[in-house]
Amino acid sequence: TLLKSLDGKKVGVQAGTTHAHFLEKRAPNADLKTYDTLDQMQIDLASGRIDTAFADQSALQDFLDKPDGKNFQLVGVEIKSTYDPTLGEGIGVGIAQDNTELKVKIDKALCELIADGSVGKASEKWFKTDISRPCK
Repeated sequence: TLLKSLDGKKVGVQAGTTHAHFLEKRAPNADLKTYDTLDQMQIDLASGRIDTAFADQSALQDFLDKPDGKNFQLVGVEIKSTYDPTLGEGIGVGIAQDNTELKVKIDKALCELIADGSVGKASEKWFKTDISRPCK
């Protein structure tokens, strides 16, 4: 499995993130190297001080599109929250619990934008991949 393949490898991860927490819990035999910023982690990846990096796909894709990332490839792995809830189910928006009217409006608007392809198009433009998921 992916996590087993990290055993003994130097794995870069941004400190204090859900990615770091996930790897601490699920890849205890990896040699985790934590970084304050993604840029610091990517510098160490490019220089060979770490074997791999674990971060959001969009952040890693940005690195791969730069000259320093030319010798690397993205290994796209989707970790479902049903496997481990550490990483959640995507991106969240904070709304006061008692403001259910606003939540309903935001949910409806997002579902409409996902259904008509607007979110997918914007995602491709800004993240170079479609991160939208159909509404439940």
